[in-house]
Amino acid sequence: MNPDIDGKIFVGKGASDAWLGLALANRHGLVTGATGTGKTVSLQVLAEGFSRAGVPVFAQFGLTPQTAVKFGIPYNAQNSPQAQASAEAAAKLVAEAKLLEESGAALLDFTNSGPVAGAAVVKAVQIPVIGGFGGGPWLDGRVRLAHTAIGYAEKWIDAKTETYMNTAKAALDAFTALIADARAGRQIKG
Repeated sequence: MNPDIDGKIFVGKGASDAWLGLALANRHGLVTGATGTGKTVSLQVLAEGFSRAGVPVFAQFGLTPQTAVKFGIPYNAQNSPQAQASAEAAAKLVAEAKLLEESGAALLDFTNSGPVAGAAVVKAVQIPVIGGFGGGPWLDGRVRLAHTAIGYAEKWIDAKTETYMNTAKAALDAFTALIADARAGRQIKG
C-alpha cells in the first residue's frame, strides 16, 4: 500500500496521520530525541516517502564522535591505523547502509568510513558510496572541502596536516611582507 497522496508523503501516526507536503520538503528539518525514541525510523520513513515520490535521497551515515567512542575508535585520529572500524562496527555500518538502500537511498555519503568498513559497505550495496574525511580509494567517490584541501583557514597556518597548499600561511607571509614594505617606505608590489 502506498500511503502517499496529493503531493504529500506520509511521515507517521499519532492521534491522527501526519503528512509532509512535498512543496515544503526543501526546508531544513531537525529530528531529535534520546536513544531508542525513533529518530532512525523517522528518517527511514521520510527516505522511503521521498523515494516513492521520485526524489533522489542522498543518505549520510557513518562514524560520529558518539559511535566512535562506542566502538573504541579514536575519533580525533580518523586517518590513523588505530581509528579503523572493528569487525563489529563494520558489520553494524554495513547493516545500516543496507537499510538505507532498502529505504530508497540513491547514494550514501559515508562519514569517516576508513578502509575496513568503507570497503565492506561498497561491496554490500548496489548504490554509489562516497565520503570525505576518512574516505579513500575503497569508496566509489570522495568529497573534500576546497578550503580544507588548500589549507585556507587560520587553523592551517601552523598545521602539520598535509594539504595541497597552505594558503593561510602563504597569505600571512604575503601580508607580513606587504606591511614590512609599507612601513619601510618601499614600493608596494602589485
